[in-house]
Amino acid sequence: MTRAHGGRFDLIHRETALRADVYLAGDDPLHARAFERRQRIPAEQTTIWVAPVESVVIRKLQYFRSSRSERHLRDVAMILRISADELDPEALRDWTARLDLQDALTGARGHDFS
Repeated sequence: MTRAHGGRFDLIHRETALRADVYLAGDDPLHARAFERRQRIPAEQTTIWVAPVESVVIRKLQYFRSSRSERHLRDVAMILRISADELDPEALRDWTARLDLQDALTGARGHDFS
């Protein structure tokens, strides 16, 4: 079964307040790419699969465009700072151009945390 538009929800660890965004796969090309390039991460007695960093950034930029919530830009800015070494810059440029998200990415890169 596939979902046309995917979806998302958060997992929050109560003791530390750490949050993880969970994106449900839809049938669009960005989800297909993220699924193909997912990364396996061992976690205690299990394994979790995570989307590549640029896929998360792109999806967050799409959520910003639809909601205009600064929270998404703040999240993208933080992801870019923390995960710059894991990011595929060519893929990020390609997808932001394809989805007309360059202005949103520029806004995130210039986001002021103060």
